[in-house]
Amino acid sequence: MIPPVVDVSRLLAGESSNRHPEGSAIDTACREIGFFLITGHGINPAASRAIDRAARELFHAPETVRRTAACLHPAEPRGYRGPGSIATASSVGLDTPKDLVEIYTIGRVDDAETLRTLSSLPFGARFYLRNIWPDLDGFRHVWESYYREMSDLAQRLLAVLATMLGQNPRYFAAAHRHHASTLVANYYPPVVDRAENPAATRRGEHTDFGTITILTTDGVTGLEVKTRSGQWLPVPSVEDALVVNVGDLLEMWTGGEYISSYHRVVIEDPTTERVSLPFFHNPRSDAMVEPIGDSGAHAPAVCAGEWILRKIDAINAL
Repeated sequence: MIPPVVDVSRLLAGESSNRHPEGSAIDTACREIGFFLITGHGINPAASRAIDRAARELFHAPETVRRTAACLHPAEPRGYRGPGSIATASSVGLDTPKDLVEIYTIGRVDDAETLRTLSSLPFGARFYLRNIWPDLDGFRHVWESYYREMSDLAQRLLAVLATMLGQNPRYFAAAHRHHASTLVANYYPPVVDRAENPAATRRGEHTDFGTITILTTDGVTGLEVKTRSGQWLPVPSVEDALVVNVGDLLEMWTGGEYISSYHRVVIEDPTTERVSLPFFHNPRSDAMVEPIGDSGAHAPAVCAGEWILRKIDAINAL
């Protein structure tokens, strides 16, 4: 199954997901491949282009500028990290070369006092961190604005998914109050030496850790998803569409009915650069994830923060 492209405008407007083929298409995609693309999502294309430009400005900036936003420690993933700093496939127990990617990450855009309060939650000290901003004019405003827009969209998409699962639209709301989501820019530079990664990937295969991921892309292809049969399929690039995929915790919530699929970024044209901006929508750090109703009835509850940190630490090989 190729990830479908779905116009979600009616669903996000509050019309019943079960009344429209769009809802059925999303539900089927979540069950069969774990990926779908959305149009009619309400995110202004100009905002997406603005954050893409801001990300490129950082990644193309002199080292002295990038250093102003340098991540202080891998255990506290905020700010800029250079090439070779992570191996994403390690999160699923695979031994691969380091990823050919540079990364910039922000978390919640609350005031300092709110972050201090949230950090007192179980596992909160690793999630509710202050952001590290580069010395670039206008950069912070663009990123904070986009984080808020993606946060709102993610919450509304969860309401749609809850309805498709036969639940009240607010089923996931409590666990995502004070969510621990991050907005990330991935910069895949041109690959000068293919011998750097004999697997011919820019990012190793993995699943995402949280509830859902919403991905903004620059149109450069290379993202692939693994089907249930083990076949790798390209995720299509559609202008102004966002890519949405199921994360590990949503798979647990649904007792495996929705699947968190393996995906990777391959090197299609080594001369091109690629920028993608995933919004990883994660529950509150102390939220407990239990299967809905009778789905996966014998599966134990999992603490969201503990699960995600285990994966992060594997990637960074702490």
